Parts: sequence; structure tokens; C-alpha cells
Amino acid sequence: MLKYLVILLNDNSVSYCHYNNKNVSNMMSLDTLKSGILFAMKNDLKIQYVLPECDLPSDYIDLIESMFHDNIGPLKQSKNSEIIVANSFDELVSNIDMLDSNKRYLVRTTIADFFNEYGLMKDLFKKDINANIVFTDVENFTDDEIDKYSAVLDDLKQSLIDSIRNGHNVNTNLITDRIALEEMNNCGAGETNITLAPNGCFYPCPAFYYSKEQYYELGNINDGLRILNKELYKLDHSPLCKRCDAYHCKRCVWLNKKLTCEINIPSRQQCLMAHIERNTSKIILDDFHKQNLLKEKNISKIDYLDPFEVYNNI
Repeated sequence: MLKYLVILLNDNSVSYCHYNNKNVSNMMSLDTLKSGILFAMKNDLKIQYVLPECDLPSDYIDLIESMFHDNIGPLKQSKNSEIIVANSFDELVSNIDMLDSNKRYLVRTTIADFFNEYGLMKDLFKKDINANIVFTDVENFTDDEIDKYSAVLDDLKQSLIDSIRNGHNVNTNLITDRIALEEMNNCGAGETNITLAPNGCFYPCPAFYYSKEQYYELGNINDGLRILNKELYKLDHSPLCKRCDAYHCKRCVWLNKKLTCEINIPSRQQCLMAHIERNTSKIILDDFHKQNLLKEKNISKIDYLDPFEVYNNI
């Protein structure tokens, strides 16, 4: 069931996920924006605007403010955004004194840069800053990096536990989201949210707009929404995912399509990384249990990292 309409205001609106945006400006027309807001109102959808780095014209701001919404924006738009995106740890930490502990930050990074710079997250923890991580090159993750990723998350885990013990209220999607979840909480592209792009067409998410895959044009603002094979976006039509308890996994349908050619089949890379994160979350939760905290929560022990190994043996 749709709950959110993501409105991509410009081709160079900040990327908040695995895809890359464009460097050229192509602003959504005011008429398309008005139609998008009306569509959201008629369908009882919450709007999330994706902002560019440049300031919006006053007539756009007036229109945007006419209906309740959230903004996703770059650091330059921090004052106007609830979710703020940085393109590196250094970019975020270099502005640490300007960050707001009441907001959510997101860092887009390569796997290699994460390995080299993850220690900067410890500085964020000490400032009560919550930061989620999105990897821009998931396809490059290899089995040779399993141990290294596990070791990095283990180090990050200990720093997070120490910060919490010292009274800091911190979390990060990689190792704490799973603790709070009782069921799958994926990105929901094509199922719980859709994107309206500057060209007036609907897409499962911005990534499909930028990749110019016409099959994933889901109608347009004038003729209406039309989702082909909508069942494939749903959890119960994903054989691997519906059996999985890595509830925090983004289950990115764009990465699925890119790496497996099927939107409902995840790549090995996604599964490996999500299960390494899941297992780190279990260690954190076990530590909380020793302190008689979150006793009602449980993450079971598993002996695999790729759920395909289990599915293949059924």
C-alpha cells in the first residue's frame, strides 16, 4: 500500500541512496509540482521532497509549504531538511559543530572509503549525531572482504556501546536498526513509495529515472499511476527475502535489477553485507541483555551469511 510520494525537484537533487544523480539542472515545472501535490492529497500520501543544492525560487517554496512534508537535502540545505546527505565522512565531520542531534544524517560512501574512514563515526557518536550509511558501490563487495567488514563493524559496535554507556543517544542503520525491528523494514520502492521525477513521470525510485529504463516508467502525472507487475515489489513475491530476518536490509529493487536482472531477487553482495550487520546487531543486543536491557528483543544465532545457501537446501 502506497504511503509516500517522493518528489524529485531537479535532476541534480541530492542522491540519498545507491544511485548517482546528474550534474545538470533540470527543474520540475511548477505545473508538475502542483499536480504532484494534488495527487498526494487525493491519495493520502505523505510527501518527501528531494532538494538540490541551490536555493529554490520563492514560488516553489510557497507551493511546497502548502502541504505537510519532509525534505531530503544536501548539507547546504541543512536548515530546510529533516534528512541531510553528505557525500563523505570528511564532509560531514568537518561540519560537526553545525550538526543538529535532532536530525538524521546520511553518508554516501564507497566500501573502500568506509574501511578507511569509519573511525570518524566515533566522533559523531560523541556529539549524539545519528548517521546512516549508504554504499555507492555494493556490487564491488567480495567474499574476500567479509572478514574485514566484520572487523570494522565490530570495532564500530564497541564504540557505539561505550557511547551509549556514557549517556549518548546514538544509532546507525548498519548495526542498530535490526535491534528495533520485528519484521522487514525495507526501502519499499514501488510498494510503499513511488517517485515523481522532473519529467512528470512516476518511477519506483529516483534510481530508475536516472538509469532511463522505460519499462519502469509507472505512468505519468497527467494520465495516472500504472505499476506493471506490482506484486514483484512485494515481500511475499521475493522467495529469498520473505524467509529472511535481516529486517533492516534495504532490499533495494534497483540494485536487484542491476545485479540479478530481477527486481525481486537480491544480489549476493546485498545479502552478505546485511547478514554481517545483522550478526553485529546480535552481539550488541547480547551485551544489552547482560545489563538486563531490551530483554524482550531477540536475534537468533545463524550459521550462514547468504540465505540462498539455506533456501537451496530446502
